[in-house]
Amino acid sequence: MDTEVEISFQSEDAASNFVCPLQDIAETDCKGPKDCLYPNPGNCGSSIKCTVDPSGMTGTPHVIPCQSGLKWNNKDKACDSILQSTC
Repeated sequence: MDTEVEISFQSEDAASNFVCPLQDIAETDCKGPKDCLYPNPGNCGSSIKCTVDPSGMTGTPHVIPCQSGLKWNNKDKACDSILQSTC
């Protein structure tokens, strides 16, 4: 199930403690729709999206909530049904 979700960045402890992988930033510049998306270790009902900082060398993590009833599927890099969730 590929569900389009309106992205609303939220500040949460998970994002403030998350370090965006520098290798992913260097390889993809986080430009693709599924680049720099990661499971949220603090909440299966959301993911973490890293945006590249102006330096182009680091990233800032942002929590992206899933729609109600959906959980993160890291294989597909999208919110999905609970049965398909990898969390």
